Amino acid sequence: MTSSRRFETLDAMRGLAALFVVFRHTTVFGTAAADSHSYLAVDLFFVLSGFVIAHAYERPLLERTMGFGRFVAVRLIRLYPLLLVSVAFAAAVALTAPPYDAASASRWDPVSPGAGSILGGSTLALLFLPSHIGGSPLLFPLNTALWSLMYELAVNVLYAAWGVRRSTRTFAAVVAACGLAVAALVLHREGMDWGWSWGAGSILPGLLRAGFGFGAGVLLHRFVAARPARGAGLQPMPVLALAMLPLLVPDLPFGDGWVDVVAVGLVFPVAIVLGASAPPTARLLPVFLMLGAASYPVYVLHVPALKLMERALGAGGAAGGPLEALHALAGAAFVVALVACALALDRWYDRPLRGALTGWLRRRGTLRAAV
Repeated sequence: MTSSRRFETLDAMRGLAALFVVFRHTTVFGTAAADSHSYLAVDLFFVLSGFVIAHAYERPLLERTMGFGRFVAVRLIRLYPLLLVSVAFAAAVALTAPPYDAASASRWDPVSPGAGSILGGSTLALLFLPSHIGGSPLLFPLNTALWSLMYELAVNVLYAAWGVRRSTRTFAAVVAACGLAVAALVLHREGMDWGWSWGAGSILPGLLRAGFGFGAGVLLHRFVAARPARGAGLQPMPVLALAMLPLLVPDLPFGDGWVDVVAVGLVFPVAIVLGASAPPTARLLPVFLMLGAASYPVYVLHVPALKLMERALGAGGAAGGPLEALHALAGAAFVVALVACALALDRWYDRPLRGALTGWLRRRGTLRAAV
């Protein structure tokens, strides 16, 4: 059996990080989010994922009440319903886009892919695989946010196949090696914003980035689970502020690499350990649950949704004078609408479909056991 305990403060942490990613990928609110360390939201996702997945599945995997195949099936059930919606949405947006805005939220190179390229890229995305479309450097040109899901699934599989049965000492040594490699790259490149584009200099470091973050989360869970629960009276709001602080740091003339190293190696782990022992008050609980429920759909849907909004605004960014205020107002309405749609998808589509698929998986396992 998997653990049913909820970490509502960690849910809220994930939801706030997803909103930071949204702000990073649009200039409607100005360029402050894009010119900051908001890309570290993905690393916070990785560490949170390692912690929560180890909490839910490490014991069943160790006790062999859950096999490797079932674990992969459970993870696919969690990720796939909204992945399907996001891929279909991104394909529809690309098919109806003008030539200058067909495939890249970053607007590096104007591209105009045909329907065949869009169909091919969408098919690969449904397999968690990247694609080349229109000369874009992005691994997932139609919805760039999907790059982290590719690494997420990869490290999930590595964890279930190998990492879960390693001793904490061995596992920690591997995670530390990944961490040292990541730190060396970060300090050399003055930043950690890689893994989303083509090239060995991005893909391999991206896997190390995901592996270290996820592995650190697993180790945090082993550390917390081995000790009695503490933190009575700990308030969740300062914990959330601590977790979000590195994402707010603006790009610096020098020392950006150290900001990333301290954030991922120290600040995020401390915030997660504290957050796991800092449940929200009854008044905050609905907000925290809402942020957690919205986090995944917001993340996988925001890029094509932003393309639609920016297309409607014309230039896709903030302009001067009154038009800038109008764009900011439209952006605020967009964020509210995006969160509302995310919550609706979670309630009326994602959770019911996942529940049905999980029930089918359980019945299939029961039938196999009876044969």
